[in-house]
This record gives sequence, C-alpha cells and structure tokens, in this order.
Amino acid sequence: MTLDKMSKLVRWTYVLAHSVPRQTTLCRFFWRAFVFMPLFWAMAGGAVGAFVYESILSKGILPLLVVGVLAGVTGLVYILINVVPSIKDYVKESTFVAGIKAVKSKFCPIVEIK
Repeated sequence: MTLDKMSKLVRWTYVLAHSVPRQTTLCRFFWRAFVFMPLFWAMAGGAVGAFVYESILSKGILPLLVVGVLAGVTGLVYILINVVPSIKDYVKESTFVAGIKAVKSKFCPIVEIK
C-alpha cells in the first residue's frame, strides 16, 4: 500500500512528529492515525478546558464561564458543519478497513509513504 506524504491523513497522523517515515507497517499507521492521535487531541483539549475552567472559577467570573461555554459550543457546531465533511472526503475508508483487518489478523503489511 502506498500513501501520499502530503495527504491529510498522513499529515494528521504525523502532525507532532519531526519527520514522516518512508515506510511503516499498516498496524502501526492504523493505531497512530485512528486511535492515538484522536486520544491525544481529546486529552489536550480536556487539559486546556480544565485549566480555563479552574482559572475562571478561582476568580469567580461566572459570566466569562458562560461566554466560554457558548464560544465552545459555537466552535463545535462550526467544526461539525464545515470541517467534518471535508475530513470525511480525505479519510480513505479502505485504509481504515485495511488497518482493522491487519490488526485482527496480526499480519501487518508495509506501507510506503511517498
């Protein structure tokens, strides 16, 4: 299997890496792209949210909390309407399905990233 180095899926998978490898296994790519990166961003968002929440409550500024929640909900709605459909176009279902099959069968073919 060959993936383009500039595809959104590869860039999403290696956004925190210093460089993109030329080869990896399908299992490793699957775990990184579809499990670890979403978990990382969810935990990072939770940490930032907890920090903002604690800093607002410690100062007792309730209106700012309400504005922050409304801004967060507005941002989430924007992401769901505008960003998610465009990501769906770039996430290759065949890569996801092939990754699941490879993990289940414990046979991980080599993926070349060009």
